[in-house]
Amino acid sequence: MKNLFALSLLFTMFLVSCGNNQTKKESTTDEVITEEKSAVMDEVNETKNCDEFLDNYEKWVDDYLKVIEKYMKNPMDQSLMTDYTKLANEAMTWYSQWDVLKCASREKYEKRFDEISEKVDKKMEELGLD
Repeated sequence: MKNLFALSLLFTMFLVSCGNNQTKKESTTDEVITEEKSAVMDEVNETKNCDEFLDNYEKWVDDYLKVIEKYMKNPMDQSLMTDYTKLANEAMTWYSQWDVLKCASREKYEKRFDEISEKVDKKMEELGLD
C-alpha cells in the first residue's frame, strides 16, 4: 500500500511539473506575441506620426511660400512681416520634430521630405531668391 501511495504521489508530481512547463511555454509564447503586437503597433504609430508630420509640414511650406511670393510682389506690406516672422520661428520647430520622430531613417519619408525641399528650392529660384 505504501508503494502504491508513493507511486501515485510521484505520478502526481510528474503531472504537476509537466503542467507547469506547459504554462511556462504558454506564458513565454504570450509574451512573444505581446511583444510582436507592441512592435507592430509602434511601427503603425510611427508611420501615422511621420505621415501626419509630412502632411502638416507640406502645408506649412505652402503657407511659407505664399508669404514669400506676396512679399516679393509687395515688399512694403507690413502685415506680411508678422506672418513671415511667425513662419520663420516655426521653421526650427519643424526640423527638430523631424529629428525626434526619426522619420528620416526610413527611405519613404526621406524621399517625401526631399521632394518638399525641392519644391521650396524651385519656388525660390522662380522668385529669383536662389
